[in-house]
Amino acid sequence: MNILIEPHWIKRFRFSSQAAALAVIVLSCLVLVGWLLDLETLKTVFPGMVAMNPGGTALAFLFGGGALWLLQTPRTRPQRRIGRALAVGVTLWAIVRLAGYWFHWDYGPDQWLFSQKLADYDIPNRMAPNTAINFLLVGLALLLLDVNFGRAFRPAEALALAAALIALLAMIGYAYSAVSLIGIRTFIPMALNTAVTFAILSVGVLCARPDRGLMANLSSGGGGAVMARRLLPAAILIPAVAGWLRWFAQQQGLVDDVMGLSLFVLTNVVVFSVLIWWNAVSLNRTDAELQQAKEAAEGSNRAKSEFLANMSHEIRTPMNGIIGMTDLALDTELTAEQREYLQMVKTSADYLLAVVNDILDFSKIEAGKLEMDACDFSLRDHLDETIAALSLRAFDKGLELAGEVAPDVPDALVGDPGRLRQVVVNLAGNAIKFTEHGEVVVRVERGSQTGDRVDLHFAVVDTGIGIPADKTEKLFKAFSQLDASTTRKYGGTGLGLAISSQLVQMMGGRMWVESELGSGSTFHFTARFGLSAEPTQRRLPSESTRLRGLPVLAVDDNATNRRVLHGMLSHWGMNPTVVAGGNQALAVLQQAQQAGEPFALVLLDNMMPEMDGFTLVEQIHQHPELVGATLMMISSAGRREDALRCQELGVSAYMTKPIRRAELMDSILQALSLKDLDSDSVRKGARPSMDRCARGLRILLAEDNLVNQKLAVRLLEKRGHSVAVADNGREAVAALEQQSFDVVLMDVQMPEMDGLEATAAIRAKERTAGGHVPIVAMTARAMKGDRERCLQAGMDDYVSKPLQPTELFDTVERLTKALDEDPRATAAESTDVSAAGTRPTDQPPPDRQAFAPPLDSPSDFDKTAAIEQVGGDEQLLKELLAAFLSEYPPLMAQIRAAITQRDARSLERAAHTLKGSAAAVAASAVADAGQRLEIMGRTGELGGAESVCTELEDALRRLNSTLLAVSSHG
Repeated sequence: MNILIEPHWIKRFRFSSQAAALAVIVLSCLVLVGWLLDLETLKTVFPGMVAMNPGGTALAFLFGGGALWLLQTPRTRPQRRIGRALAVGVTLWAIVRLAGYWFHWDYGPDQWLFSQKLADYDIPNRMAPNTAINFLLVGLALLLLDVNFGRAFRPAEALALAAALIALLAMIGYAYSAVSLIGIRTFIPMALNTAVTFAILSVGVLCARPDRGLMANLSSGGGGAVMARRLLPAAILIPAVAGWLRWFAQQQGLVDDVMGLSLFVLTNVVVFSVLIWWNAVSLNRTDAELQQAKEAAEGSNRAKSEFLANMSHEIRTPMNGIIGMTDLALDTELTAEQREYLQMVKTSADYLLAVVNDILDFSKIEAGKLEMDACDFSLRDHLDETIAALSLRAFDKGLELAGEVAPDVPDALVGDPGRLRQVVVNLAGNAIKFTEHGEVVVRVERGSQTGDRVDLHFAVVDTGIGIPADKTEKLFKAFSQLDASTTRKYGGTGLGLAISSQLVQMMGGRMWVESELGSGSTFHFTARFGLSAEPTQRRLPSESTRLRGLPVLAVDDNATNRRVLHGMLSHWGMNPTVVAGGNQALAVLQQAQQAGEPFALVLLDNMMPEMDGFTLVEQIHQHPELVGATLMMISSAGRREDALRCQELGVSAYMTKPIRRAELMDSILQALSLKDLDSDSVRKGARPSMDRCARGLRILLAEDNLVNQKLAVRLLEKRGHSVAVADNGREAVAALEQQSFDVVLMDVQMPEMDGLEATAAIRAKERTAGGHVPIVAMTARAMKGDRERCLQAGMDDYVSKPLQPTELFDTVERLTKALDEDPRATAAESTDVSAAGTRPTDQPPPDRQAFAPPLDSPSDFDKTAAIEQVGGDEQLLKELLAAFLSEYPPLMAQIRAAITQRDARSLERAAHTLKGSAAAVAASAVADAGQRLEIMGRTGELGGAESVCTELEDALRRLNSTLLAVSSHG
């Protein structure tokens, strides 16, 4: 229904239709009474005029009026059936009458009921041809009353208007004594009361459905409808009345033809001009009132949204304190009762914080302040991380959770990964909430792709309770739930889907749902992303080439997991076979052994019906010929006792679902003992040479980030260079005043004095004292124009973070190549690198204390990439990880304080430092969240900083335990 339709006009038009139906019934009954009692006035209205035919026309009108009455809304189904039957009778009788004229026969109810009275008429009284045509039009209109073609066209309206036009012609014919308008020549004309009754019946058909088609335009509250309701009656009546008066005056000799026509034109001009002017004044006044109301409503909406946003921020600050302190309390010694109470507090606080986040996002969307970021990200890595965050919730309900990305979907995208994660988490989280048994799968397929843009189709499929078809429209409305019982059982504000739907629209797509009650649901959404200008190829460890052609058996009872595993293993060049259960696996293993092509690796699902993964391992061990295969366990549970049992049974690796590509590859390589094979050759082929440089350089490193300090110093020292460290630009300038260096590595963003300011100061002194020391910029901001900005400031070259050994060595040694060719050009003569303003590299910077809270969740730490970044030096990697664990707690405290105090500059600084540290140890999730906070601090837009900070804290929790383990044990 049109949102502008006025309910009171709907009621008026429907009342008019009902009145028309009764009027038609009454008129037809009066005519029949007139024929029964020989009352000429009831037959003809005016004596001497054509009488309405009784058995044909009057009965047809009785049927038509009854049909119109019974087809009104609301009516019961039996009443509607009777109404349609009457309409069919009208239509068939019209067809029979027209056929009678064509074939020259004359039979019907009028002949059977009133044959003698009809014979007394000098002129035969029959249903006129134009009357029969009108009955055909009206009968079809009644039958098609609820039929629509397209959005606006309703055939019933067109048929009713045609019938009204024929009736109007007949009435005009009577008014002007124009016989040719009353009927068809040589046939009986239409009676006057017949024409009037047709006009009433046609108007009744038009008004029967006032909320549809053309009538919806008259039922609306808009200015067009107001003008139409005022002018349409005038447009019909005024010309008709004025024309009749002109004709009558001419017939009486009061005016001649020219005078009559002039008066007719003048009357129409004056009357319509007055009407239009009156309507214009009235509509202008109405539009002004509507505009004022609209502005007031918009102002009220903005005020409400800003209030919600401010209140949400004010609530979040103490809520974060409650959650944080509760976490700390839970890590202390507590009684069972105390722990239960505190856990309930934390659960309630987490839920309340989620509600506040939803309200904040919704208010920002309503206020038009929610903006989408655009940055490069890996779709598959991002989806793996997102699904992994939901794995514990799925496991608690015994559900399979999986992600499946089609092979042709591009991986390197440009868009807002945080908002994409929010939509996927909402849909997949809802799917888990409303699913008791089975699986939840997130699928991604490629849509259209043009130039540097691609449309992706996401689908979240579950086997849950399903949604009734008549309630799907409510899903994407704010504060809407399917019903009260659902709210009580499952909880929720009803904002999640509304927010997700609007976020998808902001990403250039749309969201919809397909569902069947009791059979699960599929939530679809599309989104448009950019393609990275220089897409980074997904890097695999060099050892992965040795997996090509490797026969692998994957055992999983879930079809989706089998499909995902088969796709991953095939993509890596392996030769996978997948089966659905333990008995099938044993049979396939024996067949492969007998054929002389045994499997080298077996991936086992732990939780399978009939025969679980551990039972299958025991069965394999009972067959000595099958024991040669390396066994890996993949489970949805992630329980410590399962991992211990794997060790007891000789299972080489234990992983938890959902399956992540990087983790699976690393586990396979470790399980097959390929990670350390031919390490020397691997290092020579895949990692930068760590051979000592022919000539050692004296290097000043200006860097405030502890992790990057350690990484750069160790890499350069292994290369044969000596390094002094300055914590900021001011210390670097002071060091150069007291000590000579061959090259300076200058971080761009540092406290007190940044790299650009320090470079400008150094170059200014060189212009006075002479000389030129090469300065290499180091920055994580690898955006367009950053290199040029560094060079314009006086720097000689540029390397990006995280530092890559090959790039670092090449840049430094290329700039100082002249020193090897001309020893006299050596700028440094002293061997003492402990210049004023610098400190020994083995001492940590001040105000950094070790702090490692006990956090335990799986993380996506990419150890392979981290080792490559340190040139294969695992001992250095351990030191960097220890430094990161020491550095991030105070940085997080600075970030939280900056957000609370709305200090954008401090937020940018702390987030930049944390991002750099995370990137140096290949912790992409932390680096991504840190980068978004850094951008918010740089732009001063802190509206979403709270939610991103929470996401960052979650990522650090997941990362912490892994880094502790790696730094401790390797």
